[in-house]
This record gives sequence, C-alpha cells and structure tokens, in this order.
Amino acid sequence: MMASMVRLVVFALGISSVVAQLTLLRELLAAFHGNELALGVFLGNWLLLTGVGAAMGRRAKGGRRGEGQLIRGQLWIAVTPVLGLLALRVLRDVLFMRGADVGIPAAMLGSIVVLGPYCLMSGYVLTLGVALLSNVEGGKGLGTVYVADSIGSVVGGLAFTFVLTRWLDHFAILWCVGWLSLIAAAYCGYVWRKERTRLVWGLMAVAWIVVGVSGVDAWSTRRQFPGQEIVFTGNSPYGRVVLTRADGQLNLSENGVATPLAADPARVEETVLCALAQRPDARHVLLLGGGVTGTGRLLLEHGVARVTYVELDPLVVELGRRFLPENLDDPRMEVLATDGRRHLRSTTNRYDIVIIDTPDPVTSQLNRLYTVEFFARVKKVLNPNGVIGFGLSRYENTVSPELERILATAHRSLCEVFGRVLMLPLGRVFFVASDGELYTDVAERLSRSPDQIQWMKTSYLRAMLSEDRMSDMQRAVSAPAMLNTDFRPVLYFLNLRHWLSQFGKVPTVFVVLLVVAVALYVWRVGTVSRAVLASGVAASSLEVALLLAVQVACGALYQQLGLVVAVFMAGLAMGGWLGREALWLSPRRSLGRLVTGIGLYAVVLPWTLQWIVGGAGGGVGMGVAMAWILLLTVMLAVLVGAVFPIAGRALASEFVSSASRLYTADFVGAWLGAVLAGEVLIPVIGVAGMCRAVAAFVIACGIAVLATKRV
Repeated sequence: MMASMVRLVVFALGISSVVAQLTLLRELLAAFHGNELALGVFLGNWLLLTGVGAAMGRRAKGGRRGEGQLIRGQLWIAVTPVLGLLALRVLRDVLFMRGADVGIPAAMLGSIVVLGPYCLMSGYVLTLGVALLSNVEGGKGLGTVYVADSIGSVVGGLAFTFVLTRWLDHFAILWCVGWLSLIAAAYCGYVWRKERTRLVWGLMAVAWIVVGVSGVDAWSTRRQFPGQEIVFTGNSPYGRVVLTRADGQLNLSENGVATPLAADPARVEETVLCALAQRPDARHVLLLGGGVTGTGRLLLEHGVARVTYVELDPLVVELGRRFLPENLDDPRMEVLATDGRRHLRSTTNRYDIVIIDTPDPVTSQLNRLYTVEFFARVKKVLNPNGVIGFGLSRYENTVSPELERILATAHRSLCEVFGRVLMLPLGRVFFVASDGELYTDVAERLSRSPDQIQWMKTSYLRAMLSEDRMSDMQRAVSAPAMLNTDFRPVLYFLNLRHWLSQFGKVPTVFVVLLVVAVALYVWRVGTVSRAVLASGVAASSLEVALLLAVQVACGALYQQLGLVVAVFMAGLAMGGWLGREALWLSPRRSLGRLVTGIGLYAVVLPWTLQWIVGGAGGGVGMGVAMAWILLLTVMLAVLVGAVFPIAGRALASEFVSSASRLYTADFVGAWLGAVLAGEVLIPVIGVAGMCRAVAAFVIACGIAVLATKRV
C-alpha cells in the first residue's frame, strides 16, 4: 500500500510540476517583458531551487511522520502556484516602474520569490518519497520515484500542450491542477487515517472553490493593465494574450510585449515603401508577420495584385479578423496561420518581394528568419531579380559597437546569398537584397506618387538618407563579422547583448562568485553524483540542440516542439524503468559506460542533425525529418533516464541521503546545461562546438566512474 500511495503522489507531482512550470514561466515572461535570455534564467532558477529542495530532504524520515509531511507537502504544492501568479501580477508594478524593462538581476530575484515556495517543496517531496519507500523497496525506491515522476511529467506536458492552453487561461490551469494535488492529499489522508488532515483538507477545499469563483483572475488582470478596458484574454500556444482598449486604441499584449493594433503609419510605410521603391511593378508579395497592423493592406493600396500573409500565431490572426477586419478581409490577401520557414518549404508560388515584418531576432525562433539558410530558401521562391526586405534595430545618429556588430552580421549573411545588398538608415535600418539592380535614390523614386504617401515625404527621406548617415552604415558593415546560421545563431546573441547593454554590466564579483561556487560544487560532489550531474548537463543542452533542429527542419509549430518534449520525458521514464529493473548489472561499470555513451552520443549528434536538416532541405519530407529527430530524442532520453536509478544502487548504503544528493546533482546539471547551452555556447561556438564541449565533460565524468574502485 505504501508503494502505491507514494507512486500516486509523485505521479500527481510530476503532472503538477510540468504544468506549473510552463504556466509560471509564461507569466514571468509577460511580467518582465522577457526574451529567451530571461526565460533561460527563469528555467535555471526553477531547476536550481528544486535541487535545493531535494537537498533539504536529505534528513527526511519515513513512518507516520513522513506520511504527514507528504500530505502537507501536497497541500502546499496545490496552492503556491496560484499564489505566485497573483503575487506576480499584483506586485510587479508596485516593486518596479510600470512599463519599464527590468534587468536580469532584478528579474532573477523576482522569479526566485515567485518560484521558490513551489520548487523547494517539490524537490523536498521527491526525496521524502524515497524515504517512505526505503523500508519497502530498498535500493529500488529511488528508481520508483524517478519513473513515477517522469510518467507524470509526460502526462502533464501532453495535457498542457494539446488541451489546457487551448481552453483555459493561466489562472484556471493552475486552479485545476491544484485540485489534482488536493485530491491526492485527501486520498492519502483517508488511507492513512489522518483525522486532523481531513479537517484541514475540507477547509482548504472550500477556500479553493471560493477562490475559483470569486473573479480573482479578472481582478488581477485588471491590476496589470490599469486605466485600460480588458477586451479579451486568452491563451495562444505561444503565450498569454491580452487585448485592451485605451483612448480608443486597441493594444495587443503577448507575453508582456505590447503591440498597438492601430497601424503605426510611419513604420508601416517604411516597411512597404522601402521594398516597393526597388520593384514598383511587383505583383505578388510574401509578408511574414505584420498583416494585422496594416502592412498587407498598404501593399495592396500601392498596386500590389496579391499578398500572401503568413503569421505563426493563429490567435493573432483570429483577433485581427474580429477587431480589425479591414486589415485582413481583402480577397486579394491570402492569410496563412503557419510557420514562415515551413511555408517556404511547401509553397509552389513565386514572389516578386518577400518582406519580413517581425520584431528584432531576440529569440532563437525569430533568428531563424535571418540566417544564411533562410535567405537561401527565400531566394528559391523569388522571381528573377526579386527582392527581400526587413528592418533591424534603430539608428539615431550614432552607431554603437553593439549595433555595429548586429548590422555587420546581418549584412554579411545577406551577401552570402544575394549579389547586392542595400542598407537604408530610416527609423530602423532597412535592408534590401537582390541579385538584380538596387537603387539608392529612394526619395526620387517615391516622389512619383506623393498623394499616396503620408510620412515618407521627399524631405524626410533626403534627411534620413543623407551622405553622412549612409557613410555610417558602410563603416559599420566594413568591420569583420560572422555569418548568422541555423546552428550558430550569432545575430540572436548579438541582439541579446544589445538589449543587455541598456542595463549596464553585471557586477564582475557576482559572476566570479557564481563560477567559483559551481566549480567547487562540481569538484566536491563525488564521482557518482558528478556522473549524474553530467547526464543532467547533457540532457538539457542536447535537448536544446534537438529542439533547434526541429525548428530548422520542420518549422516552429508549437505542437511539434511539445511533441519532442513529451517524447523526451517518455524516454526518461522508459530509461528509468530499465535502470531500475536491471539488477544483475554492476552499478559502477554500468553507470560509467552509460555516461560515457551519452558523451559519445553528443559527439555524433551535430553531424546527424546536419544530415537530417540537409535532407529536409533537399527534398526529404518534413515528416521523415521529424521521425529521425524523435528517434534521436528517445535514444538520448533512455540513456539519461537509466543513469539515475543505477546511480542510486551504486550508493545504496544510504538511501535517503543518496537520493537527496543525486536529485540535487541532476537538477544542478540540468540548470547548467539549460543556461550555458541556449544562452552562451550555441550562439558563440555553434551547435557542433557546444556538443563537443558537452561530450568532453561527460566522457571525462564517465571515465572517472570506471576508473574509481570506490563510489
């Protein structure tokens, strides 16, 4: 009975942890106007705090006391995600200036406050589960907890990806998942005859119902947008969407980034006319993003016969049709809710102009629209002498070192594919590239139809495209620059550095102390725990590479990325079960060989991914590429999943303290891999370089286990 109860609680915890993690990370992104750097920090804090919680459980005991702690832990886990969400929505603008970006140190502290109560308890409960099973299953208890948690994570990930985000807002998601933990606590209290716990549970259940029907979700949303009318709230697969109205203007907020839906005439004209000035007779234009704000409509007003508008987020298209139908309902505009790169692979159309009207590439997902491989794909769908155009950053009168590197990288990447590249320093720096002729006399070419132009008048263009400003552009791109590629997203990294520059430098002392603390932990953690840490590093960093390959080969559709994550979690559960049942194997030799095998996997992964992506681009179907990536994902997950229970048997003399040490090492390793791979190693040295660095560390840890007689 004890084993069944612990499995039930840990299974429920696995579901809760994944759903709470994904929901709260999206709320943190919205609250702190975050990008992928902030997301990496938030995810790292989640993993690190959970590891600290597991370390706190090293003295957990079984018996009646442990049963009571497990029930109380479930009650705590039920309510803290909702409390964290409400605190985030209400207190963000109390502690920080409204509307202002918040630097990484402040966002890190804020995320620790929001995530800490849940993560510390969830890590503690994992170790407590092992303590309760130690008298029942002995050394297999650690594997039992690991497998149950992994299976719960699979269920939670699938539910969040394919069900919950389609029908529920963030508050409702956490409220429903809270019931799962409350029910698990109630069942344990009934079976273990905890009379006092039943009373506490009853009071909490009543309070939980009151919270659910009290309208606190709508109240907290209004606190986030004071002085604005909430028109719509909902979940897109790509983030929380809130539509508000203020002073007669509709504003769309997705993950905290506000976009006025009323067209910005200057920006829209810049986007449209810089490209049309090069090819005024263009008939068919592909527009990636920007259709809801009126870019497509303006193209049609200037004589384009047909516009194909591609938008990744279907909810943005739906809101555009509902609230700004005049921008999308023209029969000459084809609207497609899909990934831009996916469309380029599948379309048979040929375009005169391709316009990228998206935010700057501050995420790896956006960076895919500015790589050499993407530009080569665009060239294949352009008519002879066709044009690609997009804007980057902003240039006032000075080119900062950060902006110089951004412009030089984008320019060199375009020059790798197109014969001619032109830069126009307007509100943004607008790039135009083609194999045909390009014209710098934009003012003269646009002056032929002055009645259709509101902002980009001849006087404005001559001032903005003056000789000294154009010379600044040429000096900027004369500096050496790297190519921005799919598997080495340099432009993404440079944009992050540009964004960080507004907050000043992170104190050197903080960085040094963090590096020293991590190095000391890795050095002193012990051979077996270090092997588990290495597998955690490999799991999180190589999964980043696999997810990047999916986006490159198959597009950034949310369901595909969610499927890869779910398959990875299922592979962990499968590997955990195999490691738990393989009692005939020598723990030390098996652990060393497994970890070394993970390192060898990292060695061959970049070549395999290049082969898969090359096949997808060379005519092999996206479905075949996806199948190969899923196979690689399962292989990695099974290897990593088997490490944990085998490591537990290698330290079988002290079940609870061993579980605490191993869980802590696993979470710290996952934290290191997630932060270093996505934010530093891949942008700087590429996927291949990252894989080699991970392989060297992991293989060294595996060999150390094989060479050590005592573990």
